[in-house]
Amino acid sequence: MSKKNTLIISIIIFVFTIVVVGIFGVVPLPDYSNSINEEIDGKIYYQSSIISSNIIPPAPDLLDDCIFEIEINSSDIIEREVLCSSDLVAYSTNFYFYDTTVNNEGNLVVRYWNDSSNSEYALEINPENKEILKEYEVENVAIRNQNLNEYGEVLIDSWRTVENTDRSVYIYFQKGSDTVEVFKSEAPSSYYYNSLIWSYDSEKILALDSENQFIVFSKNKKYDPVKLSYSVNEKERDYIKLIEWIKP
Repeated sequence: MSKKNTLIISIIIFVFTIVVVGIFGVVPLPDYSNSINEEIDGKIYYQSSIISSNIIPPAPDLLDDCIFEIEINSSDIIEREVLCSSDLVAYSTNFYFYDTTVNNEGNLVVRYWNDSSNSEYALEINPENKEILKEYEVENVAIRNQNLNEYGEVLIDSWRTVENTDRSVYIYFQKGSDTVEVFKSEAPSSYYYNSLIWSYDSEKILALDSENQFIVFSKNKKYDPVKLSYSVNEKERDYIKLIEWIKP
C-alpha cells in the first residue's frame, strides 16, 4: 500500500473518530430555563472568595473572603457585596463565613476565633450597612443542618448520589423513609452541584453548580429548573457555599 493511500485511510479514521465522539461521546450541560416566575423571590446569601487573576504560578491568590446577597423579584435580579473579612480585621483574621447564619431580625451572625481570649466569638452584623450590632462569646455551638427543612425533609448531598463514572446529575431529598427525586439529567462527568439549600418556605431548592450558576428547583416539580441570570462585578471569584435563602 502506498504512503498516499495510508495517509488517506488515516485521515478517514481520524475524521470518523471525531464524528463518533461528537455524536455519542460529548454530553452537554443540563438545560435550564431563564424565566423567573412569581414563586421565586427573596434574598439569597452566599460565600465567595475574591481571588487574583494571576497567570504565572502561584495562582490564584486569595485576596478576600466575602458574603454576597442576591435579591430576586419577578422582573430583576440584583447582586451586591454585603461583607468581607477585610471589613472586620479589627476583630480577627479568622472568620467562619462558611457557617454564617441569618437571625430572626434579618442580621448576619458570623463566628470567629478571638486570639486575645483564645476563645470563639460571634458578631451580629446589619447586612444593609455593615454595622456591628453585638459582639459576644460563643459556647457549645450547635452547627445548623442546612439540609434539613421545617417539615423534616433532608436534602441528600449530590456527592453521595454520583459515582465517578456517572454522567448524570441528581437532586434528591429524604422524606421519612422515602427518597424523592426532584431532578435528574445527563451531564458531563465534570459537572456537579457543590452546594444545596432549602428556600425559606421549604418549597424550593437552590443549587450552586460547578459552573458557578445558581439553579432553582421546585420541590414538587411545579415548574422547570430556573437559572438565575444576572450581571456580576468584574472581580475574579471562587464561589464557595450557599448560606441562606430568606423571605423578601
